[in-house]
Amino acid sequence: MESKQKTYIPYVILAVVFLLAFFSVRYFLQTGAIVPSANFNATDQAAQAPQEEEAQVKPEPPYVFWQVEGQECVSCVAQKKALEEVKPNLTGDISFEIKNVLDDAELGEYFDIKVLPTLMIFDSKNRLVFRYDGNLDSSQLTELFTELGVVKP
Repeated sequence: MESKQKTYIPYVILAVVFLLAFFSVRYFLQTGAIVPSANFNATDQAAQAPQEEEAQVKPEPPYVFWQVEGQECVSCVAQKKALEEVKPNLTGDISFEIKNVLDDAELGEYFDIKVLPTLMIFDSKNRLVFRYDGNLDSSQLTELFTELGVVKP
């Protein structure tokens, strides 16, 4: 009588390939490697995009600056102080909003907020043009706002 042995090797290989693909995509989505970031200093993005497309995706004022924070967050209080130092030097092309992730859980989930504060800037077409997880000091904020063109001359 012949023994009927089932070979599970193809199924094991298929399962390993599937798991590798699943966790690779999950990792790249979490780290943002798949979605291009909004970095104004990135030269490789400008080199890849044709000139006419660059004009379409250029951020447009007025801007809205969001600080996503939580209650009694020490880092968030420090970030507010840095913003208050910079605000007198800015034009009217940017407004500021404080969003509390504890009051709006959907906001935290939608924007994948993992660090408080999270700083985001949106342009006039509601496109996210800048995101930073953590604090920026007043000199870094001034540099960012200068790049956006919202610092008084």
